[in-house]
Amino acid sequence: MHAKMSRIKHLNRIRKGVGIAIATPVVLFFILAILIYLPPVQSYVKDKATRYLSEKTGTEITIDNVRLYFPLDLNLNGTRAV
Repeated sequence: MHAKMSRIKHLNRIRKGVGIAIATPVVLFFILAILIYLPPVQSYVKDKATRYLSEKTGTEITIDNVRLYFPLDLNLNGTRAV
């Protein structure tokens, strides 16, 4: 009887571990999806992207303002590539 209870506890631990392993990427995806709509996060991503593109292309690329509105309305203001 003790072995059967031990096996059930072991299976419950495995189920819990698998549930956490599946839920973690899903929760992280939703957190990132929410964060990308925050203006400070958008500015940070804009700065990183323009710096990367400027370095890789050898061209000065600037974007004054980026706003992403729900669901997928993207506004780029003051975009220049010199």
